[in-house]
Amino acid sequence: MGTFGEEYAEVYDALNEGKDYSFEANFCLEIYRSNTNHQRGPDSILDLACGSGKHLAQFDGIPQRCGVDLSAEMIAVARKELGGGVELILGNINTLDLHREFDLVTSLFHVLSYQYLLEDAVQYMQSIARHLRKDGIAVVDFWHRPAWDTDPPGTRERNLSVNQKRVSRVSCGVPNYLTGQVDIDISVELIWPDSASQRVHEIHYMRAFTIAEVELLAKLAGLSLKNCVTWENMDTEISRNDWIGVAVFEHSK
Repeated sequence: MGTFGEEYAEVYDALNEGKDYSFEANFCLEIYRSNTNHQRGPDSILDLACGSGKHLAQFDGIPQRCGVDLSAEMIAVARKELGGGVELILGNINTLDLHREFDLVTSLFHVLSYQYLLEDAVQYMQSIARHLRKDGIAVVDFWHRPAWDTDPPGTRERNLSVNQKRVSRVSCGVPNYLTGQVDIDISVELIWPDSASQRVHEIHYMRAFTIAEVELLAKLAGLSLKNCVTWENMDTEISRNDWIGVAVFEHSK
């Protein structure tokens, strides 16, 4: 099944309440400044799989902002979030070709891990390379496969209220430890005050990667993996127990 349909998009931000978009955006800007000679920051940014636009909203100091997403429903949410000051494009990020380049390319909330097949992951990295300026920086986060050895994917449940509706989400991941692929069965139940209910069911096909795999994917696209850190500290390299890695790329010299 497809991901992020109309019903799921409606409650997407509420289900991810607590995610610090401002911190992550500032983290990316600090990575950009520390890896370039442009201390005032980038003049342009491309956010691949921009979702509801929450990250792009935090980059409001960047003159040129562009977001791309495959889901029309998520683009609609992003338009409400961002207004008319940001270019939003409905399209496939892997085959995208805007015929222009950006100082900073971001792709956050583990978009790389939505590249279930390796050929998709290669296309994804090629798209980043295609849109990154020669002296630009790309920041991508992803699921880190070694962390599964001590903290494997499993069943998680979340309950909350959104616009007078009660929302219950149950996600169950079935991992393949050999390939790093995981099929996540997500059920979201919406319950109205009159007790009427609607159940939304989606399957998200995802993949965790090792550092070596990320480095090879980058190389195949003409990029170089500068470093891989965690959201906690840009100066701390990822450890085997970290579920999320933050990869920093530049064009190969």
